[in-house]
Amino acid sequence: MCNMCVQFGTTKINTAGSENDQFMCGPTEDGAGASGLYVGDFPEYYGLGGFYPYFFNTPPIFRWLMEKLTTTEKEPDLQQALPAEQTSLLSIEHYAGNVTVKGDDTETVRVAARNRDVGLTCKTEVTSSEGKIVVTTSKAFFDPSSCEVDMDILVPRRMSINGKVLKGNLNIMNIAGDLHVTMGLGTFSGRVQSQQTYVKMGMGHLNLRWLSLPPKGRVDIEAGVGDVLLEFPRGSVIDAEFEGGISKVTNEVETSSEAGMKLSAKTGLSKFRIYSY
Repeated sequence: MCNMCVQFGTTKINTAGSENDQFMCGPTEDGAGASGLYVGDFPEYYGLGGFYPYFFNTPPIFRWLMEKLTTTEKEPDLQQALPAEQTSLLSIEHYAGNVTVKGDDTETVRVAARNRDVGLTCKTEVTSSEGKIVVTTSKAFFDPSSCEVDMDILVPRRMSINGKVLKGNLNIMNIAGDLHVTMGLGTFSGRVQSQQTYVKMGMGHLNLRWLSLPPKGRVDIEAGVGDVLLEFPRGSVIDAEFEGGISKVTNEVETSSEAGMKLSAKTGLSKFRIYSY
C-alpha cells in the first residue's frame, strides 16, 4: 500500500493519518514507500510556481549528491552590527526563509543575511530607534520571487524577541527576554529562559524548551495545524489550561493552580505534549 504525503515548506502531512507518520512521511510497513507532493510556496502569492513532485524513496547516495550539487556556501549578502546598550527589544518581520537568533554575552546586535531568491524588489533592512532594533524583509506585491532570505542574528541574552515569519523556520537559542512570535507556515524551535511567552502558529511544528523555569511567568500558545512540544526542567510545577480543537494532549509535568508559571493553550489540529527533562 502506498500512502500519500503532502509537504508544506517544512511541514509534512500524511493523509493516511497514522500517528507514527505525523513528523515524517517515509516507507510504509509493506516496503512500498510513500509518494508525495511538495508545495514549496504559497500558490496565492506565486501562482503555480513551487509545485512539483517530490519522491521520498530517492536512494540516500543520490540525495547526498543532489545536496552537494545544489548547495553552495557563500558570503553573507548583508552584514550589519548595531550597538545595543540602550536596546531591549529585537523585532523581526520576515517574509520567507530561515532565521536563527542566538543570545550571548554581548551588547551588540549582529545580523548576517544570505539571499536565496530575492527577485527585483526583495530587500532586507536593519534599523534602530526608540529602544528597539528592527530587522525586516519585504518585497513589492508584483514581484514573482519568493523573497527568501536566511538570517543569523546574534543579540544580548537579556533581549526580548518580537518575531513574525510568514514562511520559513525560526530558531531562538539562549534567550532570557520575553518572546512574542507569530508564524505563518513553518517550524518554531527554541531554548529559552523567558518569563513571558506568546506564540501563535499557523501551520507548522512548535518545540520550546525552558533552560530554567522562572518563579513567575506566563506562556500563551495558539496552535493551528502542527504538533506542539513544550519541555520544562524536571521538578517544574505549572498551572495549565487547555481549550479548543481536535488535539491529543499529553502532560508529564506536575500541575497546580497555585503554581507561578501559568500555561494557556488553544489548540487546533495538533498533538500537544508537555514533557520534563
